[in-house]
Parts: sequence; C-alpha cells; structure tokens
Amino acid sequence: MARAFHRKRPLGRRSAGRAAKGALEGQLDAAERALLRSLFEQTKLLLASAQAHDPAPADAVQDPFEAMVASATAALDGPGDDPALHRLLPDAHRDDPLAAADFRRTAGQDVVRGKVARIDIALACLGNADDHDRIILEPAQAAAFLVALTDVRLVLGQRLGLSTEADAQLVEDELAQAPDDDPRVPLVLAYDFTTWLQESLAQSMLP
Repeated sequence: MARAFHRKRPLGRRSAGRAAKGALEGQLDAAERALLRSLFEQTKLLLASAQAHDPAPADAVQDPFEAMVASATAALDGPGDDPALHRLLPDAHRDDPLAAADFRRTAGQDVVRGKVARIDIALACLGNADDHDRIILEPAQAAAFLVALTDVRLVLGQRLGLSTEADAQLVEDELAQAPDDDPRVPLVLAYDFTTWLQESLAQSMLP
C-alpha cells in the first residue's frame, strides 16, 4: 500500500541543511507501481504520436523547398487530433496561430522529447524499488517524477472531461450513483491516486 513521500532520514550526524537537500523516500506496492508504469507508458505512446508529426531530420535527403513546406505543414497541423495531446502540448500563442506554428516548428519537438525523457526517468525509478517496496528519489529524479505525474493527470483529466476542480467533484458525485462497470470508474480511481501521489511528492520537495 502506498505511503506518502517524505525526506529520507540521513544516516549519521548531518546538518539540517544537508538533510533538507537529500533524497525523498516513498512506498508503492507492486500493483501500484504496475498502474503507474502503465499510465506512464500510455502517456509516452501518446507523445510518440506527436513525434510522428516531426518533419524529416536535417540529414535526410530532401528537396529544400519540400522540407520547408513539410515543416510548415506539420507545425500548422499541430500535435495531432487527440484532445489529450493538445492538453499535453497546448499552443504557446493561442491568439496567434502563426506564432504558435512557428513555436511548434522551432521548439515543439524539444518539448516533446523533454516530456518523454522525464517519463523515462520516472519509469526507471519505479523499476528501482527495493524489496520493501520503497522508492528513493534524488532531487532531480523527484522533479522529473513530479512533471511526469502532471502529464499523466492531464491525460486522465481530459479523458474524464475535467477542466476545473468543480468538474472533478461533479464526476465523482455522478459515479457514486453509477454501476461498478461504468468505464469512468477506473479512470477516476487512477486520477485520484495520481493526484494524491503528486501532492505528496510536491509537499515533500518543499524546503
């Protein structure tokens, strides 16, 4: 069963300042780690569909004009048709389509690669749980894990049609009267779990 993240107790005599900068420790059982692994992998696959829109690499043999057209077209098309992908990769300039397209063309794939890299770090951390289900996160790993959880929650929130906290409460109230086989039930459970875990991790990272 999951236990909230907290600062790992330092070994021996160490100053409070050094301890505050140390690793974080949490506990997730095998089923919880499997759930998170699945959610991270699904989010990673979704991001991979955005990478599929990336124009041909610079070293590919391609007519310069065709390369320019392909790059501009991919940028104007945006990250794909999945609304969850748009939640993950919102337009940088919502009121200026051309500026938004220019950002996607010049920096969009860097954003995607950064998100994928953070998910990979989170997956590696899950794989390093010890025999007591403990997970140790160094500060940089904790930051990556936190952002990866945020991206998972963005996807889950979109799948549930959540835009505000009020929406989340409304869905939970509806499901309280819904049958157990309502397809939203596992999504809400996953959303609640990742929300709690994210809040636990964020709180433990405070100085």
